[in-house]
Order: sequence, then C-alpha cells, then structure tokens
Amino acid sequence: MSARLANLRAEEARLREFFDDAENVSEMLAIEQELSRVRGEIESLDAQVKYLERQAAMATVTIELTEDRPVVRPEGESWGFIEAITRGIRGAANVLTFAITLLIAAAPLWITGLVVFFVVRAVIRRRKAKRIAPEAVAPVAPVVDEGGAEDGTEDEETATEVASPRVEE
Repeated sequence: MSARLANLRAEEARLREFFDDAENVSEMLAIEQELSRVRGEIESLDAQVKYLERQAAMATVTIELTEDRPVVRPEGESWGFIEAITRGIRGAANVLTFAITLLIAAAPLWITGLVVFFVVRAVIRRRKAKRIAPEAVAPVAPVVDEGGAEDGTEDEETATEVASPRVEE
C-alpha cells in the first residue's frame, strides 16, 4: 500500500507541473479533473494506512513457548513394546474379521457361481459322452473261418478289433 501511495503522490506532482505549463483553459480543466481524481485516491489510501496502523498498535500478540521433549524416555517408563505388540495383534484380528465378513457377505455370489459352474460342467460332460457313445458301439461283423463257417468264434489270425470308446476330459 505504501508503494501505491508513493506512486500516486508522484503522479500528483507531475500533474501540478503540467497544470503550470498548460496554455489554454480546456487543458487546465482536463488536468484539474485528473488531479482531483488522483488526490481522492491519495486521501483514501492515506485513511486506510492510518486505520491499519491503529489496528496493528492495538493488536494482541500471544506467544507460547514450549520445551522440546527428550527423544529417550526417562528411566522407569515403558518403551511401548507391549503396546506395539498388542496393536499388531489387534490389527491382525481386524484383518481376519474383515476377511471373514467379506467371505460371508459375498457368499450368495460365490455359491451361485459354484452352482452354475457344476451345472455347466455336468452338461458339457453329458454332451461329450453322447458324442462318444455312438462311435463306441461299432457293429461287429461275424467271424468267418477259412472254411466259410460263421460260428462266432475267433482265431488269433482272424480276430477283428472292436472299437473302444475314448474318454477325453
């Protein structure tokens, strides 16, 4: 504020010089009008500065001094080891409680998911079994001996292989 006030006072001095150098009435009126505006701002800022100075003179300052605490506690007091262990155990219990609560709260979702999984799995297995079943039952041709007898008995030389079902998972 003080800098602004000093600038306005310098502007006022320049305007007074211009006023003295003015040659006609219109220039004098324009300079007088500007001089009046600048003088008003100077008075306004002056009043603000005086008010703030009076307020600062009446202000109450409160100072609180405290002594630094030692880093190491004096003898006879606890170092806090037991409290730290207790807080750690309580924290672990809180985590376990949260996990159990989450498991119970989400039970409808994961139970539904398991039911859907097993139903879909059973349907897929049945479809695979139906696809494999027709292939597994291959028609067996009657065994014919060299002599042309159809007795249904098999020799090692004339044995035919029966298709065995393949199970893929």
